[in-house]
Amino acid sequence: MGTQGVDDFYIRMKIRKFRFAWCFLATIIVFAVIFTFLGEEHWNAEHPVEDFWSALYFSVVSITTLGFGDMFPVSGIARVLVCAECILGLIFMGLFLNDISAAQAEKVSEIERGKNEEELRAKEIEKYKIRFRAMRRKLDMFLSNAYLLTTPMDKRDDEMPDDLINRHFTFNDLHDFNQPNLLVSQNYMEKTIEVFLRSEKRLYEDMTEILKTTDGDYLDGVHTLIEEIADDIDDNDFSEAILFQLKTKSKDGKSMADAASEIIKNFKEGDEVVPTVLHYPYYCIYHMLLRVLPKIAELKERSTQLINSI
Repeated sequence: MGTQGVDDFYIRMKIRKFRFAWCFLATIIVFAVIFTFLGEEHWNAEHPVEDFWSALYFSVVSITTLGFGDMFPVSGIARVLVCAECILGLIFMGLFLNDISAAQAEKVSEIERGKNEEELRAKEIEKYKIRFRAMRRKLDMFLSNAYLLTTPMDKRDDEMPDDLINRHFTFNDLHDFNQPNLLVSQNYMEKTIEVFLRSEKRLYEDMTEILKTTDGDYLDGVHTLIEEIADDIDDNDFSEAILFQLKTKSKDGKSMADAASEIIKNFKEGDEVVPTVLHYPYYCIYHMLLRVLPKIAELKERSTQLINSI
């Protein structure tokens, strides 16, 4: 339970605890006023109610059921009023004590709920920690293959950026998608787009597994971020169309992927993108990467912070 929640709880408790106490005090004053205007003939002759202060004294003694016996009513109306005050006093006192008890029980319950929430949160973060460690390698593989996909052969440096993210790429930069990936950590002669699609699929599978097995209410927005990335990958899954292009060749021996590569290479910023089976899948992947790569960087950072919070 946060500081604001604790403060709000105590404010509610104070208001609730004293509402019937004020009713109890108001009853004393109201009946004291009524007793004052009844007249001395309604009280015993030895100690009649003569003014407001004597009426207030009698009202307090009556409502608290002390009954010293120095003052007492002798008329029917006065006796009815005294009985009414005593009954109201008992009711308001009982309600007042009940509110105090309920407020204390609520306080204990709030504290217990807070402890349970913290325990559940710690368990969910621990579960996510294990899952994230397994997914971390898939994330890095996806990022490294995305870097290769968005970086033409003549622009690739000897070393990738530390965070494996190419932050400045255009649609034209994807034109070498059907060239070898040249990574010794995988089949270096396999085409860049093929290793990218495989790493994309594995990352998506890991993310959907995390979404199924963890409770997002305890993961401080990380769950939502994973869901957004997974949805973006799924909505732009053109793997079947692209793999078909790589296998399908024209009469001159060129594949459909080669034709798509030429279109992407000659594409100019501002040109209208006509949805065709050749290059449109890559255009969708391009925009997907523009959205997903910053989210993955944020996911890694927020996941580290979340794991370190327990």
